[in-house]
Amino acid sequence: SAADVFWLAFYPPAYVGLALLLRSRLAEFRASLWLDGLVAALALAALGSAVVFDAVLEATGGSRPAAVATNLTYPLADLLLLGLVVATLAASGWRPGRAWALIAAGLTVFAVSDSVYLYQTAVGSYVAGTPVDFGWIAASVLMAWAAWQPSAPITRALRDGWWVVVPPIFFALVSLGLQVYDHFARINVLALVLAAAALLAVLARLAMTFGENVRMIVSSRREARTDALTGLGNRRKLVDDLSLLLNERRPRRLILFDLNGFKLYN
Repeated sequence: SAADVFWLAFYPPAYVGLALLLRSRLAEFRASLWLDGLVAALALAALGSAVVFDAVLEATGGSRPAAVATNLTYPLADLLLLGLVVATLAASGWRPGRAWALIAAGLTVFAVSDSVYLYQTAVGSYVAGTPVDFGWIAASVLMAWAAWQPSAPITRALRDGWWVVVPPIFFALVSLGLQVYDHFARINVLALVLAAAALLAVLARLAMTFGENVRMIVSSRREARTDALTGLGNRRKLVDDLSLLLNERRPRRLILFDLNGFKLYN
């Protein structure tokens, strides 16, 4: 109906608004953290597709393509919005601040309300005036509340240990669970594709983490063998070089320079 046009018109400016807000607040870009957000978004989209889409398709029987496309647009658009927010949460080290936490909570409630409404409508169990209707009001209040929070840049929180890998592992298990569940009860192709894409993103995240660790080790090794003031090799570098030269079994000369007064600078 014409009402769907206005309801769906909410999403394009919402995407633009979140993107502009993110660009103005984000203090640092890290590809690995954005990849965490992509993993979470794909896993959530796969889970939503497995739960909602089959019920909508079964209720319409696929006989009304416009109705099917319109009904399925709502959860897809909600999940895309939520995926953008999840990517923001990951970019901040999962500590985004109150404003983004309220935005994430509002969009989560919005997506859940839309999905439950579509499912109940598909199976014929929807009744007006239930908590599902309250969910849309609560989501709007949460996002309006987020707009009142003080402006603050998103700074990446330094995290060590297992906390860095817990979110991608959790969403990878969700995607893997959908793949396993498909062997017992078939789910739609879209959910399977999204779950597979999430698992591929996890593999890419592992490769990126390995590369980051290698670069960190190389940098640490260079710092351990270099004088921070002059950039010259230190005693550890000298010992390593002498060990390599002694293994060659060839005559070598070791020349020492004594710079008078250099201690004043070093």
